[in-house]
Amino acid sequence: MANYLVTGCAGFIGSAVSMALLKRGDTVWGIDNLNDYYSVKLKTWRLDEFQKASGFATWVGWFNEVDICDKVSLRCVLQAVAGHRLDAILHFAAYPGVRKSMEDPGLYVQNNVIGSIRVLEAAKEFGVPKVFMASSSSVYGDNAGMFERQPVKPCHENYLPIFQLSPYSASKRMMEHLASIYADTYDMNIAVARYFTVYGPAGRPDMAYMKFIDRISRGEPIVVYGDGEQRRDMTYISDAVEATLRMI
Repeated sequence: MANYLVTGCAGFIGSAVSMALLKRGDTVWGIDNLNDYYSVKLKTWRLDEFQKASGFATWVGWFNEVDICDKVSLRCVLQAVAGHRLDAILHFAAYPGVRKSMEDPGLYVQNNVIGSIRVLEAAKEFGVPKVFMASSSSVYGDNAGMFERQPVKPCHENYLPIFQLSPYSASKRMMEHLASIYADTYDMNIAVARYFTVYGPAGRPDMAYMKFIDRISRGEPIVVYGDGEQRRDMTYISDAVEATLRMI
């Protein structure tokens, strides 16, 4: 049995990974700021599901509403769990969404870059042996299209993560750079996963597939941006969770 601190535990992937850890008998301390990027009711529903699983930590309540950008509050969390010898911090807390990042880029720098620095600093200070960080396939940007002139732009993990096309993707790439710097400078064990459009039950309502399902269920036409010829591969949530558990 292992002990984990999960940031963004009320988010889609963070909650699914937390539940998988609980079901295999691990102990999870969860923090999330419960922001209103999308329905807070969905996030609290995910948290309620944890009560049905065994192993969730019970210090000051089994869940703490903490913003990772708040250095003092984050440090208090690490102090509270220090006696339990954390095996890893799993860092999922971030603002998602390419389109919204174009409207408020500073919000993404604050949460995805500064917030990640806070997590890395806390892990370093308290000697946490491993840090897992959630990145995104969006860091590849228009790399494929720059070199392969074809209507359907493929993306492969062997491509270089360059030509980011949004503040969101740039913030995730900066997080990766920071992870590399901390790993090299402080000899920290850090793993980073680039998730490719994860979908599934209780997923983010702002994603295309959820919007399509919603409109279809109400007998309304779906809205497609662009020329309608786009293709997209997606990753089912259970596959993303399995890959994450193997990485940690």
